[in-house]
Amino acid sequence: MFAAGLKDVSVRAVRVDEYGGDAAREIGRIHVDAPAPRDVLYGSYVIFWRKRGANWLRDTGMWNFTANRPVPATEFACSKCPAPLP
Repeated sequence: MFAAGLKDVSVRAVRVDEYGGDAAREIGRIHVDAPAPRDVLYGSYVIFWRKRGANWLRDTGMWNFTANRPVPATEFACSKCPAPLP
């Protein structure tokens, strides 16, 4: 990423839900300073984690960069999503 001129990358988890003790989903935001003409990139990501023994390993991940605007917190709200297991 840095070879492409990207710098000051910040990643922030907004929500982490655990499912059944051996799986978890992380939803977050990405902010990257980029070279012109974009200057700043905003995005969101989802990572699915699996627990193997005592370690959490990344299973699947995807991210998406949006237009040059922050991702509103309301985009992470999901009234139809199942609740995480206790």
